[in-house]
Amino acid sequence: MLLCREFLVSAIRTIRPTYEDLAVVSEYIVLFKEKMREIVEIVETESKKSNGYGNLFYLYLINEMLSKGCDEEMLVELRKSVMKKGREELEKMKKSTEGFRKSAEELVKKYDEMEELWEGAALGKERGKRLPLDVEYLESLCRDKDKEKIMKYIRDIDG
Repeated sequence: MLLCREFLVSAIRTIRPTYEDLAVVSEYIVLFKEKMREIVEIVETESKKSNGYGNLFYLYLINEMLSKGCDEEMLVELRKSVMKKGREELEKMKKSTEGFRKSAEELVKKYDEMEELWEGAALGKERGKRLPLDVEYLESLCRDKDKEKIMKYIRDIDG
């Protein structure tokens, strides 16, 4: 099977902050783990063109990719790049209108949460502990009554 670059670019550009969207894109990416370098380049290119919101979604996508066993080394570097670009965009938002300033304040909290999540996961790995539980994601699986995904998620975080 060949990686459809156009589909991936389109999916990344139009990603919404829902678990369904993230799952679709990340599942597609998992099919092409051997093309991870190309995928990382696509996400990084799109990140450079995006605003604070878009880069937050890309961080969520990277988190999903990590949780599905994609190349951690490449994704950690991508995460740093996207985080840096996103924070730069937030600084621009803070210097704009009142509405953008308020939005930027909320987004800064989300970026901080993502960093804390990754720092916690890194510390947990060093100490041999489990990954942190994403309660919102687990709740969404429960609402969908998807027992298979619930059990897979529990196994994944349990190591």
